[in-house]
Amino acid sequence: MMQQMAGQQQGLNQQGMQLSMGQMAAAAQQQMMQQMLQKQQGLRKSLEQMMNEMRHSGQKGMGDLGGIGKEMDEVIKDLQRRRFTRKTKERQQRILSRMLDSQTSMTQRGFKDERKSTSAESTVAFEGPGGLPADMGQRQSLALQALNKAINAGYSREHQTMIKRYFNSLSQLQIEQKNMEADNEK
Repeated sequence: MMQQMAGQQQGLNQQGMQLSMGQMAAAAQQQMMQQMLQKQQGLRKSLEQMMNEMRHSGQKGMGDLGGIGKEMDEVIKDLQRRRFTRKTKERQQRILSRMLDSQTSMTQRGFKDERKSTSAESTVAFEGPGGLPADMGQRQSLALQALNKAINAGYSREHQTMIKRYFNSLSQLQIEQKNMEADNEK
């Protein structure tokens, strides 16, 4: 039932969007507001019936249904005054959002999570793949980040080319330095 009501509220919200665009004749706006008023009153009545049924059946945790009702009352007052403001539009969005949240909580009610978790018992220590540099490539990514930042800073193409050459020469120096260190270790 809540799903059906949420669908109807969504339709009302769409009508409100059309109304707020202000591209209709005054008579058409008045007629649309009257239709919206009747639909919103019908939804309010359905919500009230649903709340009464839940109370009589002893269901607890009606959630935010009372808040939805209050928001609906405010929208109804605005429509009765022939006003559709930004606040009215925001209220309609909150009504729909609360309805959808309420629908989710109603469907989840009654489910029991009887899961148990156990931690894995591992005695093997993973040391990672071999052959990776000691810095795990971190320096290079810092250099790449600095390069991207410099290039996106809005320099001319000439300056961008110079910046790229600078960073390329830095990375070449790092590679040569690592090769020399590797040769010294042998």
